[in-house]
Amino acid sequence: MFIAAIRLQGFRDLPAATLADLDRIVLLHGPGPHSTAVGDALELVFAALDPDVLARLVRRWGLVADNEEPTLEGHLLPNNPAAHDLPDQVSWTDTQAVDELLEPGGSRRLKAAVTISPDPPLYGFLREAAQRDPRLVHALAAGAELTLEVSALFNQRGDAMALHLHPIALGEGTIPVDGKDAPAWIGGLLTRLRGRFLRVGPGFDALGHALNALSSRQAHAGYAAFQEAFPERYGPVRVARGPGGRPLLLAGDRDARRWGTELRRFATLAAAVHLHGADVVWAEAESDWLDEAVAGESSPLEQVWRVSAGGQAIDGSANRNEETA
Repeated sequence: MFIAAIRLQGFRDLPAATLADLDRIVLLHGPGPHSTAVGDALELVFAALDPDVLARLVRRWGLVADNEEPTLEGHLLPNNPAAHDLPDQVSWTDTQAVDELLEPGGSRRLKAAVTISPDPPLYGFLREAAQRDPRLVHALAAGAELTLEVSALFNQRGDAMALHLHPIALGEGTIPVDGKDAPAWIGGLLTRLRGRFLRVGPGFDALGHALNALSSRQAHAGYAAFQEAFPERYGPVRVARGPGGRPLLLAGDRDARRWGTELRRFATLAAAVHLHGADVVWAEAESDWLDEAVAGESSPLEQVWRVSAGGQAIDGSANRNEETA
């Protein structure tokens, strides 16, 4: 799958914006306040599907102290009791940091919506579900793209945020995600959308993924691709267990620290491409190496969002439509 459009509203640094008709490679100017707001909006949508992503997001926003774990509440996905909780609310102890996120004088609400173009497995799931749900038949007939919209409402104290996943827009119709009108297949759809988006940054344990892949038969091909991605100048690159069992990156059988921070940054991108399993990756990276991950039929990624100095500015002009509602 890839993201064909995104719409966001209520962010302090980007109160309203729409990015539409997106390609497999999306280049945004930055890093800066506008690009960060777009990244926050993307992550917010997928955080509404996964408690782990939500915990990373509120930590990224600076709402949670280093020694604090956010308190998450949620409910099981409809008709899918084996699945993880769908997050409803998250809270923390600080009451000041949230003002950095919200548009001054606004409603204390953030909104974000992404339009997704499904890949064949996801479309196949919807086609199979349509055999039992007439609503889905009509929706698919009008178009296979689906839109996830999420609202995040902060309380007046500034120490809690409630999440609301709106009915999913599919074709010309909408599908409820909870309540008595939610279809039996909705939990399967939301579960299949989890893990499809990765924002590279704090909280992404690249070497941990590499170490897990090293000891997994199923992930062997991904680990081999991870190793082969490194430029020859580094020599053979691999991951091993270091002091205390922590992952250690080796280049030419010596600590990769010898190469400064460049090699570690590349290892993070290589792990995002080959080891995480996401379809869509967001990264702040000047190198265009990441763009190659969407080239060809067997490419490891479906879409790259890359933030760099040469990217397109997000300013409401030239294919950017601002919204106020």
